[in-house]
Amino acid sequence: VPADVDIVRTTVSLAHSCYEISFDVTDDQAFSIQRALLNEPTQRPLTHDILTDVLNGFNITVNQVRIERFGDDIYYARAFVQRGDRLLDLDLRPSDAIALSLRTKTTLYINQSMLQEKGDYIC
Repeated sequence: VPADVDIVRTTVSLAHSCYEISFDVTDDQAFSIQRALLNEPTQRPLTHDILTDVLNGFNITVNQVRIERFGDDIYYARAFVQRGDRLLDLDLRPSDAIALSLRTKTTLYINQSMLQEKGDYIC
């Protein structure tokens, strides 16, 4: 399901319907996510800005970004990118998945059963 992203200091929240999961990220990851959420450029490009520029420069489309599972106290994310008829499945940290999806305006999806199992009911 599509996830709404929010961040307060270094705590990221992903929500859909009445469920929300939260996790902490590093200061630099939080800064990158917050800049993307606010659509505010930085004085110098961040790593996620450079990645987005490379993708755009080589006509690579981000088809889907998703946070899909939880194991060993870690959330796992994937991005699916395409150039022409070539597809690539990338393993990402959730913070990178979020930053990438925000910069490329790609919907961030989250596994619904995981969200309900690991998340808090907020309604």
